[in-house]
Amino acid sequence: MDYLVDYVELLSAPGWDWLQVEISGRCSAACSYCPLSCYQAAWEGGLMEEDTFARLVPAFRGADLVYLQGWGEPLLHPRFWDMAGSVKSAGARVGFTTNGTCLNRASLARILDTPIDILAVSIAGATAATSDRWRADNDFVCLGASLDDLKRMKSERHADGPRVHIAYMLLASNWHELELLPALAHSWGVSQVVVNNLNYICSSEVEKESLFERPDLWKPVLEALGRAKQRAGALGIELYYHRPDNRDCRSACTENVLRSCFVSHRGDVSPCVLTNFSIREASAPSHFFRGRAHPVELLVFGNVHRQDLGEIWDSAQARAFRAAFERRLTQQRPDPSELPAPCRRCYKLFELSE
Repeated sequence: MDYLVDYVELLSAPGWDWLQVEISGRCSAACSYCPLSCYQAAWEGGLMEEDTFARLVPAFRGADLVYLQGWGEPLLHPRFWDMAGSVKSAGARVGFTTNGTCLNRASLARILDTPIDILAVSIAGATAATSDRWRADNDFVCLGASLDDLKRMKSERHADGPRVHIAYMLLASNWHELELLPALAHSWGVSQVVVNNLNYICSSEVEKESLFERPDLWKPVLEALGRAKQRAGALGIELYYHRPDNRDCRSACTENVLRSCFVSHRGDVSPCVLTNFSIREASAPSHFFRGRAHPVELLVFGNVHRQDLGEIWDSAQARAFRAAFERRLTQQRPDPSELPAPCRRCYKLFELSE
């Protein structure tokens, strides 16, 4: 089916910094720190239906960036390239994060043909031994070979894009490889590195891997991040990270919940990916916050099969949610008790931008 754009609807859409659209709730890897792996017994992964995606198309002109990624691997969707093309036709930038298992000469060529604006790759270490330990069914060496191919193909075509990003999962057992990141990024043709904290802890086995649970490591990790950022800058690479600190709750959320939202493969609309998991209603998985297990709670504003995205964004529930975060910006010591449960127990409110 073709994704036709109604430009009258597009012009009336609200403005977003980005829309995150989960076109795939399935994955070709099994990262041990990921909810998709931890909640496998309760997970109801699937691919976004074409009709669901078509309902979102009118909103794309109101977004600067549409990011086609959620908890799964986007390239598993057989209509990925049509979907990416419809985003571009609507005038928005398009990007996605991949584990690299579906990158080959054919998919790399289509990335350049679309063209994709941002291609991010996920790793959990700057060496194969470390990253592959955490990312089962993922191959660090093969990922590097694919990015080498992409770099060569961009050069042959004299193409500026896509901008290649690294999403680095920072763990207590891999922080010592942070200073290897700039050279690795440079060799892969990467323009930006984002170092992410393990801020959603979905199993007790990985709880001590989160820096939020390891204040003894804050000082050496931050020193290593500072050195890595300096080395990256010297190579013309942007490196971003957030300082973990579980003592004081911040006013703002680093997920930019005032200017973005997440749509699951089922069409459910939430503030961010951390408030929306494709789990069965009768299941009862837990996540860990400040050393205690808590039941997973979802926060869904509506579904695009019942309302269009603009109406859901402007609903009473969504406006009340944003109003609570707007009030926090004027408070010196904001009280997390005013927020919904998924936000009160989220480490995203305990990060500082650097």
